[in-house]
Amino acid sequence: MFWGLNDSPSSSPQVAPPKASALSVVPSWIPDCLVIGDLFNYGHDEDAYEQEGELIDAVAYELFESTSLSSLGLWAFGYTSFSKRPSGSLEKMRKNYDDFQSDLVDFDYVNISDPLDIKAAIDAINAMRDNGGRINCLVLFSPLKDTTGVPSIEPVPIGVEKVVGVGLNNVNLEALLPGNGLAVKVPRNFLDEHVSAVVNAIISRPQPITTRITTTEPSFARRDCIFVGDLFNYGNDTDSYDQEMNFISDLVYDFLDPWYYKTTAGFWAYGYTNFSKSANTSLETMTKNYYKFNEELLKMEYFNTTDPWTTKEAIEELNRMYVSGRRANCIVFFSAQKNTTGLPQINPKNMDHADRVIAVGIDTDLRGIVPYYGQAVRIPLYYRNDYVYRVLTAIMEQPPPTQPPKPTLVPISTEQTPTSTQTTSAEPTGTTTAGPRKSDIHCVLAGDMLNIRDRDTYDREAYFMKKIGARLFETTSRFIAGVWSYGYSRLYEMWLVYDTMTDNYMAFSADVNAKMYSYAGESAKITTDNG
Repeated sequence: MFWGLNDSPSSSPQVAPPKASALSVVPSWIPDCLVIGDLFNYGHDEDAYEQEGELIDAVAYELFESTSLSSLGLWAFGYTSFSKRPSGSLEKMRKNYDDFQSDLVDFDYVNISDPLDIKAAIDAINAMRDNGGRINCLVLFSPLKDTTGVPSIEPVPIGVEKVVGVGLNNVNLEALLPGNGLAVKVPRNFLDEHVSAVVNAIISRPQPITTRITTTEPSFARRDCIFVGDLFNYGNDTDSYDQEMNFISDLVYDFLDPWYYKTTAGFWAYGYTNFSKSANTSLETMTKNYYKFNEELLKMEYFNTTDPWTTKEAIEELNRMYVSGRRANCIVFFSAQKNTTGLPQINPKNMDHADRVIAVGIDTDLRGIVPYYGQAVRIPLYYRNDYVYRVLTAIMEQPPPTQPPKPTLVPISTEQTPTSTQTTSAEPTGTTTAGPRKSDIHCVLAGDMLNIRDRDTYDREAYFMKKIGARLFETTSRFIAGVWSYGYSRLYEMWLVYDTMTDNYMAFSADVNAKMYSYAGESAKITTDNG
């Protein structure tokens, strides 16, 4: 059982509640952190886990004392009753110490037969998705000495800006962190100064991530895709099917972006399922709306049937299906089948306008089953967000050059018009070029999260902001945008926007989703009067 700072003392050395004035660093950003505890690498040493819990408790106490706007969530791996999926902890982000300490009561050794080790835990963290923008940092506590073969935490796909590795027993976790990560060593019998070192690492302003993903968006064709789920090749392993469903959900969330893509999606599944064995039923579910698609996707559940359709039978059905007109023009087929020998090629001859087939192999290579206009993409079962982007890019690839070019909009003028106060230097300052000088357009879109207090209206406002951004990104390649919001919103200081300015629409769209997220129950807010 874990004892918090406000509970009865244990036999372990205690840390007195620190004062905010003890901090040596003034908070320069607002950390919203998922705290990750290690209940695996001490083996069955319950006393060591109790001391780890006491350290987490002391760090949380001092952090909330130093910045009242922060939030903390808790997840643990190993010998524990916590879920093996960290995303569930994002639903329990706490805004004060007392609520967080209540969650910390569950940070306890539980002798289970299948504990999650740190490698699997980091894979699960890297596969996590936070569309609501609830966290911007991760804090990992672990006594792991040998990091050989353990993957590093990859914050860009997750969407966080800072990763702090707290090495228990004075171990160095630097090998598990990204380039801008901060490693802090803490002895088992820690003191106030060690607690403050961890808190200072959390609240210090994050440095830029040197491995930041930068891509130039291609022009995309219209895609009306049937997504096909595999409920056959994992047998009765429901957890693996759930993970596959999560990937499809994340993929279609981006695929159905209404302001950037001209897309619709339908869903069908084969194997141990009660879906119809007619693939044509998927045409009845074609939609532009992610939430309607997700209602159909949630039916992707294991169903113990005596005659499940195999991968081969599913492909044969897709090749037989009849699609008239423009109801669908692409298939995105998922399969985890390792041996593809004997599988037919996906070739929907009765789909009038078929021009794209994507075979998504879950830990397998499906190149042998795609036609000349198709592409195979291999992904791991426990994926990172960049794998979602890889599949999305494959689906939305530029159409053949025989198609007519997309009409272009009239460019926005970026010329600098001289004014009467401008002067010209007598000496040349560099290479001169003919014509007026061009400049990038740096624009911050500010959203109102105060004056309506209706979540649906805020969502429509966010979509309108994305529509404006999409039009501007299409109009000029020199557009750079950031997002700010005021009112019942997590982002309060406008200067925080400058670190997220981007010339990439996908990054801008994700930023809108994160910043225009309502926290209507919270008291702290900026109004049009004081903001």
